[in-house]
Amino acid sequence: MNKSTCAVKRSSRSKMKEPHITGTKSFARLAHELATKNNDVYPTRAEMYITTRTRKDGSIVDDKAVEVVASLKAIASDSTSTPGDLDDFTNDDYSKVKGPEKRGYVRLVGRMRLQKVMVILRRIHKLFIS
Repeated sequence: MNKSTCAVKRSSRSKMKEPHITGTKSFARLAHELATKNNDVYPTRAEMYITTRTRKDGSIVDDKAVEVVASLKAIASDSTSTPGDLDDFTNDDYSKVKGPEKRGYVRLVGRMRLQKVMVILRRIHKLFIS
């Protein structure tokens, strides 16, 4: 890479509102790795957010992420909060903190449109039921 490309990419990274620490690893690949470590139980979007914003030394990326992680942990520790349907992205802990999805995309599940994610999750759910 030349110096101008590096400068452009550095500028783009500095403008990120909520940076993550995964580097070039996709969120879908990270979720799969976490699932294999956890007996094929995929992480929730809240767990994915916390994982992708926490460094190896345990520190959180920035102040905004610290607030979101604290809110997610508070909701998760709340006894009234129960895990919902697998494909209900409108009422999970992450959407309670960050708000509804915009433009049909689902954050923290990889680069897919909402309809495609719903179809895939229904197929996975049917496999586990059968």
